[in-house]
Amino acid sequence: MNVALVELAPRSRLLRVPLWWPVYLPQLAAVLRAGGHAVEILEPWADGPESAAPERLSRALRTRPPDLVVFDAGAEGWGALRACARAARATAPSARLLAGGRYVSPWPAGILEHAPELDASLVGESERAVEALADGAPPASVAGVHVRGATAAQPSAPVPDLDALPFPAWDLLDLPYYARRTPRVIPCLPLRTATLQSARGCSGACRFCVEGRLHARPHRFHGAAYVVEAVERLAVTHGIEALYFSDESFLADRARVAGLCEALLRSPVARRLRWAAQVRADTVDAEILALMRRAGCVQLEFGVESGSDRMLAALGKGLDAARNRTALRLARAAGIRSLAYVMVGLPDETREDLACTRRFLAEARPDVVRLNPYMILPGTPLAGRLAAEGRIPPDGPGGADRALTALSGEATNVTAMPLGELRAAVRQLEREAVLARLARDFLVHNPPWALARYFRVRAVPAWIRHRRRGPGARPAPLRG
Repeated sequence: MNVALVELAPRSRLLRVPLWWPVYLPQLAAVLRAGGHAVEILEPWADGPESAAPERLSRALRTRPPDLVVFDAGAEGWGALRACARAARATAPSARLLAGGRYVSPWPAGILEHAPELDASLVGESERAVEALADGAPPASVAGVHVRGATAAQPSAPVPDLDALPFPAWDLLDLPYYARRTPRVIPCLPLRTATLQSARGCSGACRFCVEGRLHARPHRFHGAAYVVEAVERLAVTHGIEALYFSDESFLADRARVAGLCEALLRSPVARRLRWAAQVRADTVDAEILALMRRAGCVQLEFGVESGSDRMLAALGKGLDAARNRTALRLARAAGIRSLAYVMVGLPDETREDLACTRRFLAEARPDVVRLNPYMILPGTPLAGRLAAEGRIPPDGPGGADRALTALSGEATNVTAMPLGELRAAVRQLEREAVLARLARDFLVHNPPWALARYFRVRAVPAWIRHRRRGPGARPAPLRG
């Protein structure tokens, strides 16, 4: 069977460098290919506006008509999903169309209403379900497949042994793009950075997050041997210099991480690579951080979310600002850069809550700060609470073609502040906590001629253009 996997994630039109590698679809592709199916990964929204994605997808599908099409739509790609599903139905009328992934899994019926051309949606981990569909099984008979008009589907059974999965089909990605040097994955460090998932699930229970709706408990992990072999393949085959572990909570199993670090140190190839990961503040300590630093960890990302204990309790983080502050201090003492994710526009957030966040960032001094507008994601407990209170429509954010936040063009303001005041406070936070750090860090780690490589700069003197680093050059040294 011919299978087309469609990644609906936009690329930056200003920067010509990648962010994270896709994870969901390359793993699906590897399982399908191992089962004897012809697979391709398409990215119709890659190098143009969202409006051009349907026509680009139609051209690709005409080249090799598919029997099965699976869309992975992120929260920012719901509008493209609807338009691309319509284009796929017109181009390949006999193909079966499905959508899956972390943002679809919590809201399977709503996605089918949003994109009527879809035949079904995927709930939970999708490898076995999509493999069964590609082998010809009727959708209604497959666990984890939600068919239009049917009762809610149960999630497919989680993969018990992750090491039994084949390595992701990285070769089906646009590697000339993804494997180029980028300062966006590990912010400001210009490295060829691949994305690797070494675990599934999360030990947290945050009320705004969709992760637990895709990867059910228990938290499962790849073994150290699998991870090291994957790292070595990426380094040798694709020239990768760094890794970003996309696990939701990399340090959920401390013993596992310690064993992985020791295995990385024993590999002549893997020990040369740098890497970054996401961790919870309550999982770090001086001993494990020192081992991670020796094994190549250069940055850890913390979901700080807010400096207000009131907001953290409402989000279900299970942490307070003091614990977050301690974790950032421990990372700095270990010589590991820290990135603090902060959400703004939270339900019932007040100016006092934002003032707490400003004070927290000034005191904790993370190396990088990323502000994320709160996104009302269907299927999450926090969205359910807002719907129950009548503050958003009951079936989702009132139009899945746009991620409605208090900072978007058409705003759903769920804070306790007037919209204008909220936007002014966020601009102040960006000036004080984000932009200065980012500019300083970028200039420290990137040579002047990198501007021509990262941005769409045309009038650049030839002597600067020709000093770009070649594929075999060593990465810029890590400073600071």
